[in-house]
Amino acid sequence: MIRCQFVPVLRLTMPFKLIPLALSVLLIACQAEQEVPEEILRPVRYVEVSPKGTAQKLTFAGTTRAGLESRISFKVSGTLKAKHVKVGDQVNKGQLLFELDPRDYEIGVQQAASNLASTVATARNAQSNYDRTRLLYENNNASLNELEAARANAESAEAARNSAAKQLESAKNQLDYSRLYSPDDCAVASIAVQENENVGATQQVAQLNCGDEPEVEISLPEIYIAQVREGDKASIEFDAKPGANFSATVTEVSVSSQAGSAFPVIVKLDKQDSALRAGMAAEVSLMLSADDQHSQVIYLPSQAVGEDRQGRFVWLVTASDEEGIGLINRRAVNIGKLTTAGLEIVSGLQEGENVVTAGTTFLAQDMRVKFN
Repeated sequence: MIRCQFVPVLRLTMPFKLIPLALSVLLIACQAEQEVPEEILRPVRYVEVSPKGTAQKLTFAGTTRAGLESRISFKVSGTLKAKHVKVGDQVNKGQLLFELDPRDYEIGVQQAASNLASTVATARNAQSNYDRTRLLYENNNASLNELEAARANAESAEAARNSAAKQLESAKNQLDYSRLYSPDDCAVASIAVQENENVGATQQVAQLNCGDEPEVEISLPEIYIAQVREGDKASIEFDAKPGANFSATVTEVSVSSQAGSAFPVIVKLDKQDSALRAGMAAEVSLMLSADDQHSQVIYLPSQAVGEDRQGRFVWLVTASDEEGIGLINRRAVNIGKLTTAGLEIVSGLQEGENVVTAGTTFLAQDMRVKFN
């Protein structure tokens, strides 16, 4: 933006002339004003090059999940009659969630009740006949065979009555199973069925996320799994909450690997945060003690190493005089093999230097960035 101003400078008089000569000189003073845009600093993440033979801080990508995940289903099949919740609802323990059409099961209860009433009457008659036969036998008016037959009929009728009672109990359970309740205080994460849909027994109907403290699941390469123990402290950062750092604790360490020789590890947050949801991306930082085999080797995430016409390089960040502000510096490196632990750095880095691992796009020499 250019701003100009007309300024009267002076008035000249000629003392040796009768007629004063008045001369006004206007000088145009132009001042260029240039608006300076506000500096936008790019945020970066980094990893410190660990001293040889000591602990090293490594970061692993993970995903949040609920402390308890319940995949609920009916024990019986039928047509879904009513759905009392929707995704995102908070539900209480024992709250009714879903109902199947109960008519078939209500008929089953009625039939079982009728059968029980019939067997009760039969058992009562058989017992009365046995009692009469026993009195006749005691007065020598009935034979032993007649007594034993009457007793057998009474015992058989009693067994039939007990069986019918069990059938009625089972029919009532089937009717109860047509209603699905929440097992705990949870949130509805997903629903897999719709009303009027035929639902099979054990078919997943919904997933409930329960528990107060969310967890983060990460996968550790086999090279590091022996250095992690239950109870180890960790720190977690979430893309959904930039700049926030959450303390956490390792709660589970798998003893068997999954795909790609990776071992699942569960890290639980020490405090609850209502803004966190299952499925969010997270980065978990662990302090791993070096072992004899790998204490002399430096590994970096592959995305931290760039390559151009000048060769392979990394971006280093060093702290400036301003808190949270760093300066970017390019450093050439020589690499080794790519392993499950990351890209091996043969030379070019020194202990204690901070290598940028995220936010490397559009970095340049001596650029100012935000880091923590």
